Amino acid sequence: MFPHRAAGVFRYPGRRCGCDTPFSWPGDRSGMADGSDVSDVTIGVSTDERLEVRDVTDAVAAGLPAGANGTCTVFVEHTTAGVVVQEAESRLMDDIEDALASLVPDDGWRHDGLDGNADAHVRATLLGEHVTVPVSDGAPDMGTWQSILFVECDGPRERTVRVICE
Repeated sequence: MFPHRAAGVFRYPGRRCGCDTPFSWPGDRSGMADGSDVSDVTIGVSTDERLEVRDVTDAVAAGLPAGANGTCTVFVEHTTAGVVVQEAESRLMDDIEDALASLVPDDGWRHDGLDGNADAHVRATLLGEHVTVPVSDGAPDMGTWQSILFVECDGPRERTVRVICE
């Protein structure tokens, strides 16, 4: 599903990324059948831990059409992961992981009788499944310290994130 895996970083042929975040381009849905100017690209994100924060800003930027202006929605296609806009400073990312673990205990949930991951669902509910950011000249147009962070709550996994630009 995720071609060209090298040193934990997934890459899809024909796409480039200058970041260290593991991701790939398993599908590209650029352009809609009705001819509208919508770009819809899928990014693959690989995580190593049950609860983990990854900076996907560069991967999102690489998926935007050159010269695009408008908005970009980053949507997580899973119920046990989320996405937020926040500073991508390593200690803060660790603090986010610690806060989620502290706020939502691992055990004691009714849903655990089904598949043992209720904590991940509750954490993802607190985070949300999408963010929308402005795009200027083909790049996310955010504040100086703002980054797009993917938050894994039920890893390790290989996930998909959609980047939809209008």
